[in-house]
Amino acid sequence: MKAIGFHTPTPELNETSFSTFDIPMPKVGPQDLLIEISATSINPVDYKERQHRTSNGRDPEILGWDGSGIVTQLGDAVTGFKEGDRVFWAGELRRQGTYAEYQAVDHRIVGHLPESLDLAPSAALPLTSLTAYEAIFQRLRIPKTGAGKVLIIGGAGGVGSIAIQILRAETDAEVYATAGREDSKAWAKKMGAHYVVERSAINLDGESPELPQFDYIFSTTNSDSYLKAFPFLLKPGGHLCLIDDPESFNIREFKLRSQTVSWELMFTPTLFDHDRESQGRILDRIGELAHEGRIVSTMNTRFDGMSPENLIAAHRIQESGGNIGKTVVAY
Repeated sequence: MKAIGFHTPTPELNETSFSTFDIPMPKVGPQDLLIEISATSINPVDYKERQHRTSNGRDPEILGWDGSGIVTQLGDAVTGFKEGDRVFWAGELRRQGTYAEYQAVDHRIVGHLPESLDLAPSAALPLTSLTAYEAIFQRLRIPKTGAGKVLIIGGAGGVGSIAIQILRAETDAEVYATAGREDSKAWAKKMGAHYVVERSAINLDGESPELPQFDYIFSTTNSDSYLKAFPFLLKPGGHLCLIDDPESFNIREFKLRSQTVSWELMFTPTLFDHDRESQGRILDRIGELAHEGRIVSTMNTRFDGMSPENLIAAHRIQESGGNIGKTVVAY
């Protein structure tokens, strides 16, 4: 089958970062679905892995995690799926990715895609939806009722975009989201934020008296910049969840206020073989919410045709740091 990948990592994106390869069809394990891929979307993990991952010198590295497509074969232990099912998923770090015609994916981390939803826009949803849903309900433990005020740092990004929608669809939270540029503010508002907070309104060194204190903060990007501000933005006893990696973290101000800090990584269930089934259930729920029109795809840019050129362009958008929503490459 055809796949797009590389042998040598490219910290600096260039026109030779990806090439087309002929590789064997994936081996289908007992728990796997073999899926004909219809579309993929680009996440920060894509370009970070492209910058650093080294191949064994024989087989190319095939990246890509978000996917949508059609089931063509089932492993012996698979339940709940059949050939021809429309599905979407976010794959595993240690297996072949979605920059290929076919992929073998553990069925326990795959969601059913309702017939009402288009395949390409749906590829924008899995990784960010899992990240947001796990952060909201498993890390922050935001209740469905009585949720209070939630601040999302990075309201126009891929994770922030869907986190706003999940909070609006599944809780009664009052949702605030940060944004800088006018197009970012408009996008966060479109996604459903009750209030869009100008980033300059936050005092990065202490209190921000013009803003309320929040019950929860979900920081999806640039957490380094906000570390001194977070304890003051949170109520005493409040909870902060991050998905990025600050270089240093002084916990003292959080301790004084009895605040909780946690991290979310959606790859944890597959890295440690821990509760994989929960991700399939979450994606089924995301599919239901999208079918009901309570959430929408966060696709904002689309390339048609899986090619090195389109992947390079999509990576360039993601690396720019100014992307809004998600970028999808359809096959």
